[in-house]
Amino acid sequence: MDPLAILKEFCVGGQLDQVVIEEDRIKFGDKYSFPKQSPTAFRAKDGSGEPYSLESVTFFIKSITAGGANMGAYVAAAVRARTAQIILQDRQPLRDYLTGKLAHTVHISDVVPTVTFSALEPAAKKQKLDESAQGEAAALRQLLEQEKQLRDRNSLLCAPGANFKPVLDMLDKVLAHRKAAEVAAAAAANAKAAAGKQQQRPASGQQRPAQQPQPAKPAGPAFMKPSGRMERNDVVGQMKAMGGDASLAANLGYGYGIQVDGQSAAAAAGKAPAGAAAAGAAGGAAPAAKHRSSSGSSKEARAAAAAGGRSSSHRTGSGAAGGSSSRAGRDPPIILVPSGVTAMINIFNARQFLEEGKFVPSAEAAAAAGNVKPAKGLDYTRTALRSGPRMPRYHVTDKVPRSGHPDWKRVVAVIVQGKAWQFKDFPFKGADKGELRETFTQLFGAYFYYSDEKVPETVEGWKVLKLPLRRTGRHLDHTTMLDFYTKLDGFLQGRRCELDY
Repeated sequence: MDPLAILKEFCVGGQLDQVVIEEDRIKFGDKYSFPKQSPTAFRAKDGSGEPYSLESVTFFIKSITAGGANMGAYVAAAVRARTAQIILQDRQPLRDYLTGKLAHTVHISDVVPTVTFSALEPAAKKQKLDESAQGEAAALRQLLEQEKQLRDRNSLLCAPGANFKPVLDMLDKVLAHRKAAEVAAAAAANAKAAAGKQQQRPASGQQRPAQQPQPAKPAGPAFMKPSGRMERNDVVGQMKAMGGDASLAANLGYGYGIQVDGQSAAAAAGKAPAGAAAAGAAGGAAPAAKHRSSSGSSKEARAAAAAGGRSSSHRTGSGAAGGSSSRAGRDPPIILVPSGVTAMINIFNARQFLEEGKFVPSAEAAAAAGNVKPAKGLDYTRTALRSGPRMPRYHVTDKVPRSGHPDWKRVVAVIVQGKAWQFKDFPFKGADKGELRETFTQLFGAYFYYSDEKVPETVEGWKVLKLPLRRTGRHLDHTTMLDFYTKLDGFLQGRRCELDY
C-alpha cells in the first residue's frame, strides 16, 4: 500500500489533524499505521533522486498547513525536530500534489514502493469485541458446569442381549472364499505357463530356429514427462496418432519452427503434395475391385494432395492448377500508418516498434530522420512469434492506395490516429462518411495511446484494438508489440488470408 496516496487522501479530505507522528510510527487516525522511514513514491530532484521518507513528507505538509505556508518556520522546525527536509525545488510540487492541485507530477515514480502497514481497529470496537468475548467465555463455562454426562463410549458399545457371532461367521466365509479364488487363479497361471514352454520346446533332431533380428525403430523426437509417460513433440506424429493427415500437420507447422519427421515443416509441406498426388494417381490406375478395397486410402491421398496444393498456393503464390505466380503471394502484406506527425505510430517510428518492439516518440524519430519520409514506404522483417529460416516481410506506408488499386488486396491492418477523416479515401462502404463498420470488418485496426490518457469517445465506438503505451518503462513495449501481432494473426486466420504473414 502506498502511504503517499493515503496522506493525500487525508489532506484533501481535511483530516490532516488525525495524522499523528508517534515514536517510530505514523498513525492515520484509527485506520492505518506505517513506519516513519517508509519510502514514498515522491522522489527528490524532479524525480531523479531518492524517494522521500514518509516522516519528511508528513512533517512538511503539517508544518506548512499549520504555519500558513511559512517556509522559514518549516526549516526551523525541521532543524529542531532533526527531520530530513524537503529541498527547495521540490516543496511547491509536493504541496500542490498533496492538496489536490496537481493530479500527477514528474516526481511521482511509476514503481510504488511496497510498505508493510498495520490496520488499527477503533478503540470502542476493540473494547466491545473484548467484552463480547469475555461474556461468551463466561456463558460457556456456566453451560459446561450444568452439563451431566449420560453416556460414554463404553456405555454406547455395550448392547445387552445382542449376539454378534453371525456377523463374525459371515466375515470368515468371505475371507475363505477370497483365499480359495486366489489359489485357483495362481494354479491356472502356472498351468498356462507350463503349456507355453512345452509348445516352444523343439522336437528331437530339429534345430532351434534362428532368431530374426528386430528392425531398429527410428529414433523420433520424444521427451519424458514428469509422470514418466513418453510423448511425441512433433506435429506429424501427433496427427498420425489421431488418424489425421501428415501433410496437413506440415502445413500447420509452417512458419513456427516445428520439426516434422526430423526436418522443418516447410520442407515437409513442400514434399507432401507430390507424394500425395502420386498416391492418388496409383489409386486411380488400380482395378475396380482393388479400388473398392482401398477407397479409404485413395480419399486420404486426394485430401493430402488438395491440402498440399492449398499450402503451396498460400506460401508461394502459385495456383493449384497452372502454377502461375500471383501478386498476393509475391508481395508482402501492407500496414497503413497515419500520415500525421503527431500520431503515436507513424512512418518515422513504425519500423522500430513493429520489428524491434521498441517505442520511440514520433517527434524524436522524425528529428533523427531529418523529417524526411521514405518515398516508397519501408519494408521490415517480422520476427515476433515467428521462427525458422524464412521470415515474412511486411510493407509499411502512410500513402493510401488509389481506389481499385491491386495493393488493397494486400492491406491487412491500419494504425488508427483517432480521426474519421483518416479513412475518407478508403474504398469501403461508408468510409468517406465516417461510418467504419465495414472498414474494420475488412481490415485489422489498432489504436495506440499513452496509458495516462483517456481513449477518445470516437475510437471507443470503433471495432479496433486499444493498446496503451507507458511514457516510461520501455521494457513493456515488447509485450505490447506481441499483443498486436497475436490479435492480428487471429484476425487474418479468421478471414483465411492467403498472404504470407
